[in-house]
Amino acid sequence: MYSQNIPVFENKINTDFGSKSIIGSGTFGSVYKTQSTHDNGKYAIKKIIIQDPSIENREIDILSKLDANYVVKYYDSWLETSMGTGGPAVLYIQMELCSFNLRYVTTLKKTCFKTQPNKGVGHVEYFISYHLFKEILEAVDYLHTRVPQIIHRDLKPANILVFLNLAQKRCIKLGDFGLAKVHASASQSHTKGAGAQRYIAPEVASGRSYNTKADVYSIGIFVEELFNIDINKSTEYPGLIDLMNEMLTYY
Repeated sequence: MYSQNIPVFENKINTDFGSKSIIGSGTFGSVYKTQSTHDNGKYAIKKIIIQDPSIENREIDILSKLDANYVVKYYDSWLETSMGTGGPAVLYIQMELCSFNLRYVTTLKKTCFKTQPNKGVGHVEYFISYHLFKEILEAVDYLHTRVPQIIHRDLKPANILVFLNLAQKRCIKLGDFGLAKVHASASQSHTKGAGAQRYIAPEVASGRSYNTKADVYSIGIFVEELFNIDINKSTEYPGLIDLMNEMLTYY
């Protein structure tokens, strides 16, 4: 069951926050953009209908321990119950609001630069893609070099968020830790099939033992979208493939 540290309210989502607009949805819930009635700040709030308490509780536990510019910032969480109706409880997670995700950015890049499918990118677009890729690797490295390590298990363009941080001179943050898992030892086993089908590593899909390298596989898949290439035709992009191999060497 849920930790006693998670407070329970009847209608906090409506008394403490104004109008809401949906900005994303996934397997475990939906995310809304809203504004606090207390500090007028704009936030993202994830709404989860309780299905498996252990999963949602794990997301809060992991997010609350991550305080860095590489991940979306966690502010608060609470439960709301349908008093006397017998309806399901709802978990709300309040986080910082990020403007866009990588899916939006890659689509916008293709439109702006009139990119043709699987034809690579021009010099300016390559420069943009290179720096986005570099920041993604730095953010994932932050999870993988913690003690204990954290496997995100759901890395995909929709969960790579864009938040311009002028002080830190970076813009990429990781979001949606609903499937994230602490990886404490090499012998630790994890759930089969966790993650989005297109980006899931073969060892995860087949139920074999896996570790942080499963996240690296996911990165390799959406690199195709970021650089507009077919990674199976690596001989057509020797410079880019060499760069990717160099940046991923330590894995």
